[in-house]
Amino acid sequence: MAGKLDQIIVIDVESTCWQDRPPENDASEIIEIGICVVDVHTRERIAQEKLLVRPTQACRNYSYSPLRVDFAYRCDGNNMPKNFVRKTFDRWIAHNARRFHYPPYVVLQRKEYFMLQFRGITPALRCRISTWGAVEIPVIYQRTEWAMLTDFDVVEQRTSTGQYYCNLCTPPDMFASREALWVTHSFEPLLAWTNENFHVSQWLCLFGLKGHFSYAELKHAQDVPARMTAENFVYACPVVQRNKAIAPSRESLC
Repeated sequence: MAGKLDQIIVIDVESTCWQDRPPENDASEIIEIGICVVDVHTRERIAQEKLLVRPTQACRNYSYSPLRVDFAYRCDGNNMPKNFVRKTFDRWIAHNARRFHYPPYVVLQRKEYFMLQFRGITPALRCRISTWGAVEIPVIYQRTEWAMLTDFDVVEQRTSTGQYYCNLCTPPDMFASREALWVTHSFEPLLAWTNENFHVSQWLCLFGLKGHFSYAELKHAQDVPARMTAENFVYACPVVQRNKAIAPSRESLC
C-alpha cells in the first residue's frame, strides 16, 4: 500500500510568449523554473527556489515580445542605466534606515547583484538584490545557500506611455517611474517583513537531507524544542544575536 505524502514538490516553468505568433526565426523559450516544497496538511509553502534562464533566441527580438525586462537588459547593456538598482536602494535606505528595527548594510557587491546583512541579526539570514528583479531572503549555512525564506521579486514591464508595473501582479499597479516601482513593490515590503520577523523570540531552524532537499523555518523559541526532534532537523539559532533570546530546553546547534 502506498504511503501518504507529508510534502510535495511543485515545479512551475515560465517561458517567453507573444500575444500572437512569435516573430520570424524566433521561438518560445524557458526563462524561469520555480520550485517549492509544500506541506500537504497545511498547504503552506515551506521552501522555495528558482532558476533564471537566459534566452538564446528570443533575446534577439525582445522589442517585439513582452519579455521580462531583466533579459532585455542582459541582451543590451545600454538599454538601461548601469547600477540603477543599487543606486535606487542607496537613495531609499539613506532616508529609511531608521525605520528598520535591525538596519541592513551591504556586505558583498557583484556585477549582477549585491548582498545585505542586518545589524544584530544572525549572518545566516541575508538579502540578495539582483539587477534582474530578484529581491530574496536566502539562508546561508556552512557557506552554502541552504534555503530561500521569502522573496519580494519584481518583474519589470514598461507601457507605451512610460508607466512601469510588475508583470507578476494581477491586476498590476502602475507607477510613474521605475524607481517608484522598485521602492513600493520590493523595498517597502522587505522593510515590513524584517520588522515583523526579526525579534528576540524568533529562532531560525534548518531541516534537510544532504543531496535531496533542504528548507528553513522561523519559529517562536517555545516551539523550537519540538522542531529539534524532527527527523531531518539540522541546525537552530536565535534570529537576533545582539540580545539573548529565550533559549529552548534542548541545546541549539548555533
